[in-house]
Formats: sequence, C-alpha cells, structure tokens
Amino acid sequence: MVMSLIETPFSRRSEIQKKQILFAGRPTEILDTICIPTQKTKTKVSSRSFNTCWYDTHKWLCGSFYKQRLFCWPCILLGKGKNVWITDGYYDLKNLARSVKMHEASKDHIHNFMGLVRLEKNKSTIADALSEGARLNKTIYNENVRKNRLILLQLIEVTLLLGKQELAFRGHDERSTSSNQGNFREVFNLLIKRNDELLSHYNKISNVFTGQSKIIQNEIIYCVYEYILDVIKSEINDAFFFSIISDDTTDIVEKSQCAITIRYVKKTGELKERFLGFYDVSSSKNAKSLFNLIITVLEPFNFKTKNEAPHALFTHCCAHRLNLVLQQGSYCIPQSRIFFSTLLGISVFFKKSPKRTFVLDTIIGKRIPVANETRWCTRSKILNFVALNLNKLIEVMQNIMDNPESGIESINGAKGFINSLKKFDFIFFMVVFKEIFNITDTLYAILQVKHLDVVYCIDQVNTSINRIKLLRTFESATFLFNESKKISTPKQPRGVVEEDLLNKYSVLQYEILDNIITQLTERFQDLDKLKFVALVDSSKFKFYQTAFPIEGLECLSSTYKDMFDLTLLKNELSVVYFDSQFHNQHIQQCVKLLKQFQDSGLLMEVYKLFCLILTIPSTSVSVERNFSCLKRIKTYLRNSMTEERLSSLATISIEKELINSLADNDGQFYEKIIDRFSVLKDRRIDLIYKK
Repeated sequence: MVMSLIETPFSRRSEIQKKQILFAGRPTEILDTICIPTQKTKTKVSSRSFNTCWYDTHKWLCGSFYKQRLFCWPCILLGKGKNVWITDGYYDLKNLARSVKMHEASKDHIHNFMGLVRLEKNKSTIADALSEGARLNKTIYNENVRKNRLILLQLIEVTLLLGKQELAFRGHDERSTSSNQGNFREVFNLLIKRNDELLSHYNKISNVFTGQSKIIQNEIIYCVYEYILDVIKSEINDAFFFSIISDDTTDIVEKSQCAITIRYVKKTGELKERFLGFYDVSSSKNAKSLFNLIITVLEPFNFKTKNEAPHALFTHCCAHRLNLVLQQGSYCIPQSRIFFSTLLGISVFFKKSPKRTFVLDTIIGKRIPVANETRWCTRSKILNFVALNLNKLIEVMQNIMDNPESGIESINGAKGFINSLKKFDFIFFMVVFKEIFNITDTLYAILQVKHLDVVYCIDQVNTSINRIKLLRTFESATFLFNESKKISTPKQPRGVVEEDLLNKYSVLQYEILDNIITQLTERFQDLDKLKFVALVDSSKFKFYQTAFPIEGLECLSSTYKDMFDLTLLKNELSVVYFDSQFHNQHIQQCVKLLKQFQDSGLLMEVYKLFCLILTIPSTSVSVERNFSCLKRIKTYLRNSMTEERLSSLATISIEKELINSLADNDGQFYEKIIDRFSVLKDRRIDLIYKK
C-alpha cells in the first residue's frame, strides 16, 4: 500500500479508490530487516530490531514490508513536499524516539493528522457507500470459488478412485484426439460431462487450470496422504500405547523397500493397524540405518524412542524367527543342503521354460509351486508336490529327455533330476522333512494370523517343540527309514548290514531334529520377557481365582512399573478373574467389555493392561500383506515414480477402509482436502471463500 501511494499519490486517486484506502486503514507491517548494530566484534554483530508496539503508541506510524521502512500515514495521504516520513521512509532505529518526537511536533504533521481524523469520522458513510458494491463483488467471487471447488472435488474423487483400486493414472497418449487418454482424464471427463454447469465453468478456466497435469495429481495425492496421517496421529494421541511393525522386500525394479505400520488401540476400544508408507532402504539395511529411518518416520508424530522412552519394548516377528529356525535346521548338514538345492532347482527348472511347463501341465495337470528365498513355507509346498507326484515327475523329466525338440539345457537338467529323484538319500530327506514340515507348517500358519495373542504363540511354539521331539526316537527313525525303502532301495556296500544303514540314517535324522529343536528353543526364549501377557489369558481366569499369576505381575513391573498402579491393578484383575463374562473370551472381546466401564472410571488399570497387550504384535503379517500392494502399484502405475508418490498412493490403497469411513461420516472430508490443496502454493484459480 505504501509503495502504491508513493507511486500514485492519494490526491490523484478517484473518490472510490480514496474511500477504499481509508477503509483499509494504515499498514502495520512486521519489519524483519530493519535493525541497528549494538555491539560489533571480529566474530559477531548483535543487533536490535524494530518492535511493533510502536504502532500501538503512535497511531500515525505505518510500515512498508517491501522497503522495510517506517512512514507517517497522515503525511503520505495528505502531505505535500518531500520528507523522509513521506518519500524515503525512516530506518534509523538508534534515533527513532527522538525523530518520532520531532515529527509529531511539526506543523505539517499536526495539520495532516487533523485532516485524516476528519476523513476517518466518515468511515461509516464510506462503509455504507462501499458495502453494496463489496457485497455484490463478494457474492460473485464466492460463487466462482464454489464452482472451482466443485471441479477440484471431482479431481479428488477421481484420484481416490484410482488410488484405492490401484489403477494407472496416466495413459501413453493423453492428447485430446486420443481414443484413450488414460484413466485419470477419461474418468474426470466422464464426471464433468454429467454436470452442464461445471462443464461450462471448466471450459472457461481450462486455459489457466486443467487440473489434469502430473504435478496437480501428485499434489492431490499428497494432500490426501497428509490428511490421513493427521487422522492417524489424532487417533494415536488418544491411545495408551502404540507399536511399530516394519519389514522389507525387494520390488520389481530391484529396490529394497521398507514398509512401516503402526498398531494401537483406539479410544473406542478398537485395535487398528495403520500403514505409514514405503521407504527405499537400498543404500543401507544395517540396524542403525533402519532405526534412524523409523525415527525419521515418527518425527511428525512427536513420539519418543527407547533412549527417551525407557518403556519401549523391542520384539521380533514370530514368523520370521521360524523362517530362521528352518533355514538353520535344513542347512545343518551337507546332505540336507544338497537335498534342498535339488528341490528348489526343480521349481526353477520349470519356471524358466514355458515348453517344460507345458509338459508338466499335460502329464500332472498342475504346476509346481514357485520358490521364495525368504519364506520357508514355500519349500514345504514344493516338497509336498514332489512327494505326491514323484513318479509322474520322473515321467515328465523322461518325456523332456526323449523329446527331439528339447534343448541341451533341458535334456541335461531333466537327466540330472531323474538321477536325484531316484536316489535313496533324496527320498529319505523328503520323507523326514515332510514329517517336520507337517508340524512347522501348522505353527507357521498360527504365527501368521495377526489377531492371535502372544500367549497363544508361546504355547504353540512349545507344542511344536514337543511334537518334533517325538520324532527323535528309534521307533520313529525306523518307521521313516522303512517308508523311504518302499519308494527307493538304498545302496548297501559289501559287508554292511541293514542295521548299520538304519543307524547311519538315524544319526542324520537326529542331527536335523536336534538342530531344529535347539533353534526353536533359543530363538523363542526371549518371549519370556512377555510373560505378563499371561495376566490376560482368559482361558485361565477360573484358575487364577485361587492362584493369582504373580509371576506375570512381577514381569510387568520390571518393564512398565511407572505406567501402572500395580496395587490397584492386582485388585482390579482379581475382580475380572471372578467375573464369568470375561472367561474364555478373546482379548479384543475383553477390551470391548471393559470399555463400558471407562466412563465411570472403573477398571482403568486393567483396561490399560489389556490395551498394552493387544498393542504388542506377534507377527509382521500385516506389513507383508502390504508388499503385494507395492508390487501391483510399481507394476501398473510406473516403475520410475518418486518414493513420495509411491508411498502416498500405497497409503490410499491400503487405508481405503479409513478413507471410505471419513468420506461417509465426516461431512467436511473433501472440503478439508481442498483447503489443504489451496494453501499448498499459489493457485491460478480462487479456492478460498471471502467471509
């Protein structure tokens, strides 16, 4: 305003402009750069800045943000001639008090100030004169904003639809003459054509805003993502505890992606796992780098980690532990490593060749499972396939060898696999590991079910160990050896009796079993620090009536002593143990039952304990399920997309249930996203209403 008045004086303005200037009032800008040095040394300069309280004590003082100078408002409007307070602006803060006093005492200033006071007495008249025009202008402006926001709403709806359904946004040819401009443009055009008013308005503004560029798409995706994070943050702030679940995978462009999910119990008593994003960890996957990544992800939530929050508890995915157990147990002896190398080789042999796969389909009628390096359950599936179709698989290999169209690689591979499939060693390991996998597959399935609690997981691990120990008997070894002999005859060197052969293979079996039992025991023993979860084992509540689980309470005290009133908790638990409504109920159902007492302030410590245990994850399966979403998005939406867009789109897809709930129950859902979009940067269309 000040610069405008210097360029075009108040006296040269039209009456309407004069009234508008008076109605707007003097500008009292914050002047950041106007300051004076108070002390100067070789190393630093300290300064004193302008204090805006001067505006309150001197009603004539105004400022120019552009020039970073002080001016006299009455003199700029009504003064004549050249004066530092009118043309150049004042900036000498050291002498500001003296200069202000001198200017206030000048005749010109007094005369100009009196003239301004007389003009300002007519403010009500000015307001009345301008009100009708201003009201009309505001109405027209707000109507234009309404239409602009409706168009943006259509763009947001298209973005959410494509994001939730994991569909590609852009097409190969997005020109207006193209028969397929891509999903985003095609769906938006379909929506806009259904409303004549919006279509007419869109045609008017399309020369300055189409809303269909990649930049606009990314900004809408970002605004939705940020809004979802704010909702998650709000839910977590109301929760007693939260846990972080992380896992990583390699995507289709060979980048290692870490997925992070947060788990908590809402204030409504509902258990929630919310996806926070995918993060590229290709450069470094050591413990420190992954820890720093998690800290960075949690920064916007203002959460503390174990250095600042000593109650933080670190646990590993139970299913991952089992993978490591099977890996160590299966590779403990050379013969076992050869067996699994052959087993996986059969899967790869068919995967690499459609011709070989066709022979497999023709003879067996189904395909061999695909191997996965990190999931040992796939070995079990391959082993079961081979065991069930052993003779037919040999027939497939023979067919490949006899086919004159088979290449050298196919012939050599088939010949080698036939030899392996007929060897007694291969058959013996197949029979032994089939028995082992019958046990571990059940355990793996249990550990992968995310709603199960830690108590159940510990119990099933111990059950599996006991079942595996039953295989480590001479009777079991004899039975498995004889089962193997029914399929293939072992080579029996001269002078070696069958009893010696049985002893030889029994030793191999015991070595495998001992290794797996040891691995299971060691890798799951640290679950003892979670013994406090036994406090909420509802199947034992009746037993706890006479034998309170004091060991669990002591375990809780060692980690979370400051979080609970242990005396009150013990009394509340005793009440719950005697209440039959809680007996044999799942922990989530118990939380719902406890929730009804919260408004009355009853059983608060028990409710907090149940929320804590429900928050602790026993598996990272929810994160692993997100990897399929990662692969689909990377495949169909562009391999070269930025990490931010990838993570945001994945969140929209994975958290579609949350988005649908917000869209249905929050009447301002779309308005809030539009508001975020409008302030992200300066827009070429108006999106903010005038009040």
